[in-house]
Parts: sequence; C-alpha cells; structure tokens
Amino acid sequence: MSYTIQVYRDKSIIWQTLGTEYDFATDVGAAISEEIQILNAASKPMVIVIDMRPLQLDWNGILFLASHGVPQEINNHPQLCKIILISTDEVIAESAKGLDSQPFGFVKLDIVASSEAALTRARALLS
Repeated sequence: MSYTIQVYRDKSIIWQTLGTEYDFATDVGAAISEEIQILNAASKPMVIVIDMRPLQLDWNGILFLASHGVPQEINNHPQLCKIILISTDEVIAESAKGLDSQPFGFVKLDIVASSEAALTRARALLS
C-alpha cells in the first residue's frame, strides 16, 4: 500500500504514513478525501501528522508539492489545528517552509525529525 491513515489519541490525531510507493499524482486525492471525511466527522480540533520518512521524494514529487501545496479544504478546515510533517530530508523541510506564504494559503505546518517529536508536538497543541 502506498499510504496508511489511522486516527489516534481519543480521535484527535490523524496519522498518515507515506509508503515507498507513494505517488503524489495518483495517491494524494484519495488521502485528502479520507482526511476531509475524518475532519468533517470530528467534534474537536485535530492534528494531522504526515510521516514522510519512508518516501524518497523525486523531482516530480517536489514539483507536485510546490504547485499544489495543501488543499484549502484541509488548511482552512475548522477542525484542523495543525499539520506536522515528519522528515529528515532538507529539501522537504525547505519546501514545506515555503508553504507558509500567501500563494499557498499560509499552510499551518510544523516539521519535525521523529515520530516522538511529532507526538510531543501534537499533544502540546491539543492540550
């Protein structure tokens, strides 16, 4: 499977792991649809954690991220508290920082290097 999505901690954290086979052009639509359904059903704010560590981002993936960013249906969702990316790839980190700008809708995004750091940050945001 190219990605998994699970809901944790009393249904407050959406944890998505991108697999090595993840293809932004074909998989992102389904993943976003699942996330929106979860956010729509939520009764309280949620954090989305996206673990990108297994993914080897190629040039096409970078271009896709740069041109699409995070859909406004997610970024402006009333139940979204924050998106946290887990990655040790400097290109991903720098690309993600660029999403916090007017052309991309000021995406609510943090970047961390480990699952533990993501969980700590998510818990802090939700407390």
